[in-house]
Amino acid sequence: MHVKKEQKLNKILIVGATCSKNNGSAAMVISATKVLKDYFPNSSFTLLSIFPVLDSKNCGAYNLNVVGFNSSISGLLLSFIRSIIWKVFHQNRIIGDGFLKEFVDSDIVIDLSGDSFSDDSTILDSIICCYRILLCLILNKPIVIYAQSIGPFKTTFTKFLSKYCLNKVDLLIARDEITVEYLKKIGIKNKIYFTADSAFLLNATPYEELKGILIKEKIYVNEKPIIGISTSQHIYDLTLNNGESPYVRLMVEIVDYLTEKLNAQVILVPHVTNNERPVDDRFVGAKIYQMAKNKNNIKLINNEYSPEILKGIIGLCDLFVGARMHANIAATSMGVPTLAIAYSHKAYGIMRMLDVEKYVLDFKIMNFNDMKARIDDLWDHRIEVSNRLKANVEIIKERSLYNAKLVRDLFDLKLVSDN
Repeated sequence: MHVKKEQKLNKILIVGATCSKNNGSAAMVISATKVLKDYFPNSSFTLLSIFPVLDSKNCGAYNLNVVGFNSSISGLLLSFIRSIIWKVFHQNRIIGDGFLKEFVDSDIVIDLSGDSFSDDSTILDSIICCYRILLCLILNKPIVIYAQSIGPFKTTFTKFLSKYCLNKVDLLIARDEITVEYLKKIGIKNKIYFTADSAFLLNATPYEELKGILIKEKIYVNEKPIIGISTSQHIYDLTLNNGESPYVRLMVEIVDYLTEKLNAQVILVPHVTNNERPVDDRFVGAKIYQMAKNKNNIKLINNEYSPEILKGIIGLCDLFVGARMHANIAATSMGVPTLAIAYSHKAYGIMRMLDVEKYVLDFKIMNFNDMKARIDDLWDHRIEVSNRLKANVEIIKERSLYNAKLVRDLFDLKLVSDN
């Protein structure tokens, strides 16, 4: 009779994510590693990061090691060639130091790219995702696509390369039904598991611990309705035309409507705060604040906070309007009625799982009347929607937990096959 070996998964490498600047990515990393540690308590975790200095500061609290990732074209090509040399000669000394050695030393690679495996922003995103898979194939390392929204692929090359790579991964997990449908449509034969985003499991900072921050940000609880708004510079950039963005003008109208009709306290919550690259939601929030009428009822958060703190703040809202998906996940997982502004299929997929797809607007065609009507409907039915969210989120959290179980099952299967 076969006796299963003791757990020997010593090193888990996390790729495609960051613990700084993008709170959505950080939320996925924090939540996924926490659950994986429950299944693999003796393992160490390393994050391959494009912001190694910043991530090192943030990851210490979560017992995550950080190694820098050279994403330049020359760096990627050199590492790819060195991986082939390693494969042929199987000599670690050829690899040297750096991120490639992290692949060599790892027992399994967990890809937390979220929605980067796509041509939506640039074809380079999907090529880099494929690059990491190809490295794992060359180095014979198991790789898991961990609860992602994947596609679309807009060129023949990226579609062909992505199909090849996705059919070769050891475990393919989608976080929304639209991704599952798309992958089947383009011919993915690999088994696709449909679960949920790991960030649904993120713990929110308790209210008692938030009090100092709320005072600092001049957010007053129980005085007026609190409506949170997550802006997005990504949408701002997509709508920019001759120095003007209709997205900003629309959000100014909405903020004015909320402060005047509901006498609401509007909080502009940045979820991506990256002043070292041209993507920082505070830039858009500042534009909205400057153009809005009733500034006394608008709180513009300029400080950088952890995902747990932001989730705690978002959880205090009576209603939320989000252009960042993980800000919406923070809101919906706390039972906050949410209107999602979608720039990709991931927003529709997540809101469909929660049975609130009715409250999604496409940024390309939304206008003031549509948004106002949807907000009014959401406000009028906020108790009903909140109860629905709270019931559905419990189910979704179980599916989020299942991600880690699937990794454990994969590992157990590999132990059996190795004997």
